[in-house]
Amino acid sequence: MLASAPGKVVAVWNDEKNGGGLSMRVDYGNGVVMGYAHLSRQNLKVGDTVNAGEAIGTSGSTGRSTGPHLHWSATVGGKKVDPRSIGKMGAPPAYGASLDDWRAFARAAALTADPNASIAKLDAAEDEAQRRYALWKADRNEEQDRLESDFTIKVSRGELAYNDVEAAYRTGRISPSARSRLTLALDSEREKQSDIGNFYKMTGTPGFAFNPFDDKQKKAVNAAVKSMGGGPGAAFEVWKKTGLLAEDGAVAIRGGLVSTDEEKVQVAATIASNMMAGNPNAFAGVEGGEEIEKSALLFSHYINDLGFNADQAAAKVAAQNTPEMKRKVVAAQPEITAFRQKIQKTNVSEKLSSAFGGWFTVNPKFTAPEQKLAAAQDYADLASDHFAQHGDAAAAESYALAQMKKLYGPVNGRLMKYPPTNIYPPVDGDQSYIFQQAANDVKAVTGRKIAPENIYLTPIPTATAEAFRAGRPTPYAVHYIDEVDGQTVYRVLNGKAFLADPSAAVKGATAEHGAEFTRRRNAQRYQQMSLRELGAQFPRRAGESLGAYQVRLGNIQWNGAE
Repeated sequence: MLASAPGKVVAVWNDEKNGGGLSMRVDYGNGVVMGYAHLSRQNLKVGDTVNAGEAIGTSGSTGRSTGPHLHWSATVGGKKVDPRSIGKMGAPPAYGASLDDWRAFARAAALTADPNASIAKLDAAEDEAQRRYALWKADRNEEQDRLESDFTIKVSRGELAYNDVEAAYRTGRISPSARSRLTLALDSEREKQSDIGNFYKMTGTPGFAFNPFDDKQKKAVNAAVKSMGGGPGAAFEVWKKTGLLAEDGAVAIRGGLVSTDEEKVQVAATIASNMMAGNPNAFAGVEGGEEIEKSALLFSHYINDLGFNADQAAAKVAAQNTPEMKRKVVAAQPEITAFRQKIQKTNVSEKLSSAFGGWFTVNPKFTAPEQKLAAAQDYADLASDHFAQHGDAAAAESYALAQMKKLYGPVNGRLMKYPPTNIYPPVDGDQSYIFQQAANDVKAVTGRKIAPENIYLTPIPTATAEAFRAGRPTPYAVHYIDEVDGQTVYRVLNGKAFLADPSAAVKGATAEHGAEFTRRRNAQRYQQMSLRELGAQFPRRAGESLGAYQVRLGNIQWNGAE
């Protein structure tokens, strides 16, 4: 037994009084109600909605009956009519039909019930249809909203699939817009689960190294942090495993550090300080990374340099985040100007040279005078900006030097800004591949073979700085030291921006490891062989003396290769 049109079950009962047996009524809207009696089974309960063609029960012989059959009745506007006459009106409009369709159906229903109905009666039927339509639509919208909310929860729990959404849409239980929203939610959830799966697969692979330039790995890290709550603690735990800081984690840390809540400041500052202790460039390329570093370094300065405990340091940082303290900074502009004039006299190149040198290391130097001037300007800008925000001269100088150590570094014995060793990952334990690849570029363009130690890289205006801050592979201009007729000549590879390629270095290292493994394995095997057996595998060459041949066999036996 199938529903005639979209409707709602309004009654289900066992009609013992009238002998109808198991019975039910379905309201099809606009005053059309159909009854079904003598059922052997009913599939629905009161309040359930049905769609045209949906099975609502099976005919039977319950109640007073001489055999299986269906007692089918209908009323229109409360008046009994022949159910077959309903077909002359056409099926009630489906969900989404216009109000005019509903009014036309109501007029046809009224005329079916009373062919001589007056115009006033027909108008009243249309008005009643309009009222019923509004109530029905509100009820249907409420049901759809409830169902969509329920579906959304199930999507987040992984209890719903695409075919469930499609089935609900095809049967009219959810609207097209709800279908789109739920489909997008399923897409997002599937992608998140895939990313989380990738994260655990990566972290579970022995020796796997995360690459900050790999979008797939970054998405996996973001998903893992979100699954753990998305707070600073979650970001820190994932960072310890991967070396990558998730976007949500950075936002949470930054929010804690700029808060006026001392507890939030302490949690975020402690985590940020620990991250910077593990990697001074932990926040390189992170949106708001500079603000994080400033607050974290100030927090550490109060503890390590001024003797405050963690609670006191957090209270001081939180106080400086208040609007009152910010207004105080504006009022202190004359002191800020005086501080900048003083700081500009600092010999920054000597500070950096000493910072990157040591007892057993030659202090690196800047190559050109303009580099010294640029470094002095950077130092003054950093220190003055920090002093303007926090009003602490010692902390400002400490922060400026710490930042300079991030922006500058020793490269082949020379100081340079945005050192590639701070951005490109090590391969096989070091980053010498950067300079070897630059030397290869020089040879490819000029034909000159330059030793990697005579290569030094300089930033390309704007491009290098933007890439460095964003944590992307940084481009450089290649400078190199050549020798012509006994004279040292400084040259630049014009017209070519250099980008190191870690993946190529990884492939090369893998090949070298493979060759080394093969050589060692062969050496072990050859050392178990007699010289006669080895000679059968490596015969004497034409013209080769016996002594030279024996030396060659000994080298093969020892090294595993010729």
